[in-house]
Amino acid sequence: MTKRVVVIAAGGTGGHLFPAAAFAEEMFRRDWRVVLMTDARGRRYAEGFPAERIEDVPAASLSANPITAVPAAFKIMRGINEAKKRFTELPPAIVAGFGGYPSFPALMAARAHKVPILIHEQNSVLGRVIEGNKLARTLGFPTANLDVQNEQLPPAGVYAVRAFIDGEWRASVANLGRRPTVEPDAQALSLEVHVFDLNADLYGQLIEVRFIQHLRDEVKFPGLDALKTQIARDCERAREVLA
Repeated sequence: MTKRVVVIAAGGTGGHLFPAAAFAEEMFRRDWRVVLMTDARGRRYAEGFPAERIEDVPAASLSANPITAVPAAFKIMRGINEAKKRFTELPPAIVAGFGGYPSFPALMAARAHKVPILIHEQNSVLGRVIEGNKLARTLGFPTANLDVQNEQLPPAGVYAVRAFIDGEWRASVANLGRRPTVEPDAQALSLEVHVFDLNADLYGQLIEVRFIQHLRDEVKFPGLDALKTQIARDCERAREVLA
């Protein structure tokens, strides 16, 4: 029987690679093949990493400075294309992201190849709740709109998440994207979090959101009724994941 392959995408610092190494050891025990995908900088922290091989792909961190952002974007695209080629050779049964900008090319390549993605729950963002247009509330799914413009974000999509509110991790569902159904011309990413079974005023609060599992890509729906129906399905699935 051919062993299944898990690609672990991690890098940037040892803080991302240490939990990834623990996951790798467990997958080895379960008789999986383990491949680490990182960049040249991440490799410096990967000595002794429990993988049958380590794949380097180009990666970069985007900034607001256009002088550095443009070459960084081209480098990221090279990394995604290189990861796609490696996936064709492997191919992986699952890609596990453990944070750090070197994980981004592998995760985007996984989406392109429709490979299941697992995101380590310590991948989190911190944002302050800001005023939104309250459309989600009218649909029956009030959301906390977080300002996360300075955060390093996972790929856009709908996620099962946990939100840290008033000293407690609460099961939630989140949309990270540009909301094409209601704002077709939007450029900036927004993060909207619907916290299950909570009726509270969260404006101004600083909330940490942990991404647990990618549920689906963000898509444009023909109207609000179709969007509302899909949100209900997303909530149901997120509850199952987080149960």
